[in-house]
Amino acid sequence: MARSKVTTNGRKPREWNPTPRQLEIYDKVVEGRLSQAEIGRQYKISQQAVSELSLRVAKWLLPQWMDHIRELKVMQSARLMKLYHSAVASYVRSTDDAVEELEESSEHPKSVTKRKSQAGDAAFIGQARGALSDIRKIWGVETPIEVVDDSDRVAGKKWDDVVKARIDTLQGALKRSQN
Repeated sequence: MARSKVTTNGRKPREWNPTPRQLEIYDKVVEGRLSQAEIGRQYKISQQAVSELSLRVAKWLLPQWMDHIRELKVMQSARLMKLYHSAVASYVRSTDDAVEELEESSEHPKSVTKRKSQAGDAAFIGQARGALSDIRKIWGVETPIEVVDDSDRVAGKKWDDVVKARIDTLQGALKRSQN
């Protein structure tokens, strides 16, 4: 659980919001046409102040961007789910029996209905699988998770080192007892 910051006087610090001038400076940095030193001269501040300000504004923007990215992921996932459902419905329709009505003629005194079962169009299954795959990519479901194996550590030290140290201790004790 994240702890909220508290100042030395026990109060929460005021939330910082950049001024229009600070946002303008940040925009110039992002634009990349001028160096930070040139931007600093233009606004009568140091290059270091430009650098610190651009980092501070970027940190301020980060939560907004993350919210926007999540919204885009949700919207794209919803569109892909519609595509998935449409592809599955199309596949199901493609498995319906083919019906052929033969009209009455001199060869066929009665009208005849012929039915032929169909296997279905596998291209629709491919579309459905592709939509599900894209959803998994959007949300990083298949991104490998790095697992750190700490089982070779004892009290923060490598297991081998702990065993060697213990063996050395026991061998030292054995030598002392033999003397």
